[in-house]
Amino acid sequence: MTFKKNTPGSSPYYSNNYNTDEYDFDEEEDLLDETDEDTDEASEQEGEEAQTKTDSGQYVEIKEQVYQDQLAQFKKQLQQLRDICHPEYNRRLKKIEINYKDRLRTNALWRDHCIEVVEKEYVGEKRIAVKEFEEKKIELRENLIVDLEEKRKMIEAERHSIELTGDPAESKPIMTRKLRRRPNDPVPAPEKRRKIPPSQLNYALDEKEAENDLKEIARAAVSEVKIEDGKLWYERRWFHRGQSVFVEGKTVGRFAANVSLVSGDAVSVKKTSDGSKFRIFVSQLAKGKFSIKRRAAS
Repeated sequence: MTFKKNTPGSSPYYSNNYNTDEYDFDEEEDLLDETDEDTDEASEQEGEEAQTKTDSGQYVEIKEQVYQDQLAQFKKQLQQLRDICHPEYNRRLKKIEINYKDRLRTNALWRDHCIEVVEKEYVGEKRIAVKEFEEKKIELRENLIVDLEEKRKMIEAERHSIELTGDPAESKPIMTRKLRRRPNDPVPAPEKRRKIPPSQLNYALDEKEAENDLKEIARAAVSEVKIEDGKLWYERRWFHRGQSVFVEGKTVGRFAANVSLVSGDAVSVKKTSDGSKFRIFVSQLAKGKFSIKRRAAS
């Protein structure tokens, strides 16, 4: 290392307090300090780079270790799934089985409920059908009875209005025995049968009068009103207790009711609207002041 000699005017650090032959050691020390600082900074940078490389290597190793651990864990879970012993799989499977059993129980209850409802509807419809059948059967029997009675009355009316005379007596043929004919006997002539005269009818009335009488008899049979055995006979129909009817009158109008009582010479009905009772006499039905007609049961 060479040292320069400071001369006046050659250096800004020249001072009159020092001799001209002395060297400036302070400047040298400053240069040495700067050199040391540069060296320290370079060493620190190298240390940091080495530390960074070390940390990076450790990070890679840790990441690889984590990857291997996770891979091993996934392989273990996969093997558990293959062996059907994975805890999460078993937990979810148990939950699905519980839901499955609940669905089966709910479906069974719903099926039983539907069967019960259908059976109740079947029993109700069967009861209604039996009731309608019995009512139709009674109505058919009553209508047939009415028709037969009407025919009987018409026949009786014809019998009373027409006098039957001249009925021929039944003649029985005389039994004769035929003998065996001999070969020389002549052939007998065939006998001629006598014709029986037709029966003669003598009418006491002419045709128009008989027709009018028959109409009157039929009208009387239709308008007949009577009470027998707790039933009302009206307009060729029988009405009994509990039957649904329509009642119509000149003063009360028309209303729906049920027959509540049939006795004596009157019929009691109960209105379906307010439950009040109404009494109708047989004479009122015969005179046409009131009329009763059947209606379908509600």
